[in-house]
Amino acid sequence: MGFRWFTADWFAGTLPRIVLIGFVISLVIGAITESGRLIGRPLLTSVLLGTYHRPALEQLIMMFLDIAGSTALAEQMGELRV
Repeated sequence: MGFRWFTADWFAGTLPRIVLIGFVISLVIGAITESGRLIGRPLLTSVLLGTYHRPALEQLIMMFLDIAGSTALAEQMGELRV
């Protein structure tokens, strides 16, 4: 095949399209990668898959620092209510 395709028309027509497509793909992949790095991959996956459109009731235990009087409060109320 040689370099017959390597013409001025190719530089004027095809090359800019190839560069533009590569740039757009690079921006999309970079945005997804940075979003995953900033907010965390599990959260990004949940957002992209629409998990937040289907909320679920969960019981969670929250850990916190010992603030004055919080230990007595936790003992009275129990860990789930606190």
